Amino acid sequence: MDIPHFGDSKPAAQPEDTARLLEEKDRTIARLQKKLEKYEAIFQGLSDGVLLIDEKLSECNREACQIWRCEKEDIIGFFPSDFAPLFQPDGENSYEMASRKVSEALRGNIQKFEWKDIRRDGMMIDTQVVLNRIEVDGKGYVLATFKDITDLKIKENEKQALLHMMEKIIEDRTRALQEYNESLNEEIARRKRTERHLEHAYMELEHIFDTSGDGILVLDSDRNIVRANLAFAQLVEKPADDILGKKCFDIFPCRHRCTDHCIIQEIVVGSSKTDFEKEFVSESGERKSCLVKAAALRGEKGEVLGIVKNYKDLTSYKRWVDMLQESEEFHRITLESIWDAIFLTTDEGRIVFVSCNVDSIFGYDADEIAAFGTIFDLVGSRFFSPHDLQTAQELNNLEVEITDKFGRRRVLIANVKRAALRSGTTLIAFRDITERKDAEKRAKVEYEQLVQAGKMVSLGILVSGVAHEINNPNNSIILNVPAFRDITERKDAEKRAKVEYEQLVQAGKMVSLGILVSGVAHEINNPNNSIILNVPLLSRMWYDARVILDQYMDEHGDFLLGNLRYSFARERVPHLFSGVMSSSKRIKHIVQDLKNYARQGSTVLNEVIDINGVLKAASLLLDNQLQKATDRLEIGYGLGIPHFRGNFQKIEQVVINVLQNACEALDDKSKAIRIRTGFDPRREQVWLDVADEGQGIPADDLPHVTDPFYTTKRACGGTGLGLSISSRIMQEHGGELTFHSRQGEGTTVTLTFPARHEGDAAV
Repeated sequence: MDIPHFGDSKPAAQPEDTARLLEEKDRTIARLQKKLEKYEAIFQGLSDGVLLIDEKLSECNREACQIWRCEKEDIIGFFPSDFAPLFQPDGENSYEMASRKVSEALRGNIQKFEWKDIRRDGMMIDTQVVLNRIEVDGKGYVLATFKDITDLKIKENEKQALLHMMEKIIEDRTRALQEYNESLNEEIARRKRTERHLEHAYMELEHIFDTSGDGILVLDSDRNIVRANLAFAQLVEKPADDILGKKCFDIFPCRHRCTDHCIIQEIVVGSSKTDFEKEFVSESGERKSCLVKAAALRGEKGEVLGIVKNYKDLTSYKRWVDMLQESEEFHRITLESIWDAIFLTTDEGRIVFVSCNVDSIFGYDADEIAAFGTIFDLVGSRFFSPHDLQTAQELNNLEVEITDKFGRRRVLIANVKRAALRSGTTLIAFRDITERKDAEKRAKVEYEQLVQAGKMVSLGILVSGVAHEINNPNNSIILNVPAFRDITERKDAEKRAKVEYEQLVQAGKMVSLGILVSGVAHEINNPNNSIILNVPLLSRMWYDARVILDQYMDEHGDFLLGNLRYSFARERVPHLFSGVMSSSKRIKHIVQDLKNYARQGSTVLNEVIDINGVLKAASLLLDNQLQKATDRLEIGYGLGIPHFRGNFQKIEQVVINVLQNACEALDDKSKAIRIRTGFDPRREQVWLDVADEGQGIPADDLPHVTDPFYTTKRACGGTGLGLSISSRIMQEHGGELTFHSRQGEGTTVTLTFPARHEGDAAV
């Protein structure tokens, strides 16, 4: 708009012109306002974020606010690096990078790059940024457009990963195809070689057929023999000409004669091969055994064209196996019965191997034994001379005294032998003879006591007789008349002497029996420990071998293993191992209980006794006898029974005597034995009842059942000491042994003990 100047020679504008000019300007402003609104709408409607950068962010559109999740006033006045992490992924400082990019754009260099932003909600995003220089009223600005490419980057990464995976698959597939082509070429070459050797192989097959040590038959589809080799003719002891053209069952005995039950029929109806073991009597009358294998010859459509049968003579092999098994069993039993604890050492005595039952002698387990280093550190001295061992190669019956882990003295016999096993050179076997030595000492003391007691009995008889002999002439001198001699005391003394002599003899037997029981239990433990040691090893070997045997059965069909079908044996053998292990452990428990029973117990009655524990130990020891005596054994263990003080072994001896008498009283397994334990709080007594449905005890015998040597079973080996000893043991414990019996109905024996209270002093 032109503004008039003072002094201008032109005439002043008219008011109408001014109004028209202002109206035109208003229209121009309106057009510009509409254009501005249009550009504003375009600016705000862009799908990319737009920023106007001076030294700071001076303008932005809605999309920029949307991308950064903030309002416009949160953007204006800030710098782009304020919306970015401190460092970009390439490690460059965000502020320095943004300043450098803006400076380059102001110089007219368009900048395109990717940028890490942080939204106001804390989410980090990827953006693509373009910076351009623009001029507004002659001033340079940077126009930045950016868009969120986070999802695009993720998809791009997934696409790259997928492409990489596809490339890997293609590479693997290409490699597999190459390998397949190579294997195919090798297979073609192999088949060509096979074809070249086929004719030669056929000739070899003919030669094998004729010279095979096993009998071979070839049958047609009607079971007629079309070919037979010399070995089969020798097996059945018939000329080859008499075999061809006949049925197989006419030559080789078979009771099925090609019926539906014939094993060969299985091949015809579907199986490809089968095998079985067969015994027969040859023409000469010799009983033979052979393994028969049969396989079907099938055409292209699966039809049976013929059958090939193979007969392997097992007669000599079975004899050899039987002899080998017998020899192996003999040597196994012999070896397992030799030693208790076995050590393998080097020349210097370093321990290389120890047997599993070493703890029963030394008290230490295998790991603790290894900590000793040498056998001499364990035993305590050089109990043998290496020079003597080198010379003799074997030293036997070396007696050694040791102290075990628990401080107990033990006497051992050692056998030392040169060996070459693993890395050891010396085999040492220890046998524990402590109990035998102690038993010998006890037997010697008891024998001396018996001798002395016998002398005292003889002296008593002698004194009584002398007194009578002295009295007789004296009475004759005084009276000098016919007189009667009273020999009642002498007769009573003779009876007492006889009873005491029987007691001495029986006591001697019991001492010998104790020594015998201890020795027998010890000898039983030796082979049984070997069984317990070897069964887990054999079981593991079976499981390892079963994989190979299963594979063999899958390839060749079922087969015989120890005269059993493998399909049956593979399921049965683990149960056999488990049964052997359970039985061996049971033997071990019984032997231990037997040794405890036979061992001379402590006379101190201060052990805390659980009556249920005593009953369990006794019933385990007599389990076999109880099972043989009755089918109706009932055992009831009471609950909440207090303990009492005493000697466990002696109480167990009483319970065993009572249970044995109950078993011997029954004459029929259908009659019952009932055992119960309980507590009488009123009398403060622990009790155990043993009731049997046996013959009962006559009323005249009942008062004498606990008398020494009083027995109604002397004819069948009874001694009359069991209940007498039991009654004495019960009295020692402050208890009572009572009997209730009716002849023909049964007997109930009750053991009662005073209950133990907390705080009772040890006896």
